[in-house]
Amino acid sequence: MSSNNRDPLLEKLRALPVKPLDPARSARTLSAMEDGLARKVRPGVRWPEIAIGVALSLTGVLYTVGSVNKLEEIYVSNQVMVSSPQR
Repeated sequence: MSSNNRDPLLEKLRALPVKPLDPARSARTLSAMEDGLARKVRPGVRWPEIAIGVALSLTGVLYTVGSVNKLEEIYVSNQVMVSSPQR
């Protein structure tokens, strides 16, 4: 990087003092967060996951049924056109 392409904001950021984390405080914070997370997650069946799975399955079934119906319509209409007498 040349001297005329310096970024003043980047230089200010680099000049900020770096304060290392206190290991004891980091450990306490991590422990508190893990305890809080453990209380929020219930063991057993999670209904939102099941609901999403059911919704996706039903969507797939409806899409498949609709596709088969459309293919049947196309196939039947082609059979009618082939079997109709031409004049």
